[in-house]
Amino acid sequence: MHTQTRTLPTSDGAAEFARRPAVLLLGIPLVATILITVIRGSRHFGWDWPTHAHHHLVAHIAGTTGLSAVALLVLFQALRYGQRWAWWALLVTGVAVFGGHWVGNVTVGLGTEAALPNTAQAVLTATYALGLARSVPRAG
Repeated sequence: MHTQTRTLPTSDGAAEFARRPAVLLLGIPLVATILITVIRGSRHFGWDWPTHAHHHLVAHIAGTTGLSAVALLVLFQALRYGQRWAWWALLVTGVAVFGGHWVGNVTVGLGTEAALPNTAQAVLTATYALGLARSVPRAG
């Protein structure tokens, strides 16, 4: 049985990986999503909402930030080593994290003036999609 050994990248290789445009295009929207979700989501706790609504808010914040954090780990570990499944995992993550906003917006709406949140989300979604397009695994 033939086993393939993989060497860990050197510090220079890791720095080169981090400078790739695709990594920035994928990483920046994920970090921004974590920050926006925690900062903007947590401001709703002061509102006079029922306990059940607060439960859903906590679930949303935990789910979105958790999934984005795991995607960052996949980005900087598995995709870094060229594992093809990592790209597919990032695709699914993008659909869940960024697509979830658009599905919610279409089905429920924002309930407030939506111009700024939708513009910011559109930029994050487009940036992430461009990062995915630039990092498609090559055949072979």
